[in-house]
Amino acid sequence: MEKIKIGRKPAAGRQAVLQKIKTLGLTQAEAESAIELILGSISDGLVEDGKVVCSGFGTFSVRVHRPRMIKMPGQVPRKIPARCKIRFKSSPTVFRNCR
Repeated sequence: MEKIKIGRKPAAGRQAVLQKIKTLGLTQAEAESAIELILGSISDGLVEDGKVVCSGFGTFSVRVHRPRMIKMPGQVPRKIPARCKIRFKSSPTVFRNCR
């Protein structure tokens, strides 16, 4: 498996993704529909269960952050409302391959 370098440049740009698609023999439209299907199913799973496990890849989960007050010097304290964030924890295999 090819290691992805993490730095200032993006890990996989549009051109790199298009080249990978060509090696699979898919058209760009077929690849876009497959990606939309995968991301849509992850999104639906997060809405329904709050957690999606992709074996060998990682786990997506929803975390609820409580409301909080922030105080900045010279300003009136403000309340930040509660909100949900999506968290991703990579599997050990993916973590090892990205090092």
